[in-house]
Amino acid sequence: MCVLLTLYSFSQITIEPIRADVTGNAIVDLITHTDSSIIMILDNKKYNILFENLGFEHLSALSFKNNVLAIAGGNDGTGAYSWSYKFRRNVKTQKLELIGFDSFSKWVSGNITKSINLLTGQYEILLESYNHKKDAMDISKYTGKSAFKKVVLTEITAGSFDKLNEVGKQYTPQ
Repeated sequence: MCVLLTLYSFSQITIEPIRADVTGNAIVDLITHTDSSIIMILDNKKYNILFENLGFEHLSALSFKNNVLAIAGGNDGTGAYSWSYKFRRNVKTQKLELIGFDSFSKWVSGNITKSINLLTGQYEILLESYNHKKDAMDISKYTGKSAFKKVVLTEITAGSFDKLNEVGKQYTPQ
């Protein structure tokens, strides 16, 4: 039943194409998607980013507000997993660079939420795990700072987000 409801809810999501000056040069860009990738026409050049390179199986949101392009997606299975990315044009390089990364993973006995600000390098990890002795959820918060390699939207490949995904992995139960 749960699987059917999940499939039904994903089949009802309509994600409209974006037609906006995403690159900030007075040319209208187009961002749309297929069942397995994001298709972008930026400055009259076509780019294709596979969902698997973003870490997910299905797209759940695509928006452009306040000069920030947001892309979100997820996976289903025995848990729930989602990732969201925020890109903004860097005035100096004229490239769309990753400025924010969030992820959420849920399993039977808890979940972990990760948020990384790539402009400052600050990250926050929230871990909720079931404590059998207390018969309640324990909540732990971890913060830190780390240097991350710049990720440019048009240059995303498999492995582009490996370091971001590693943040907080030591807190996730195996």
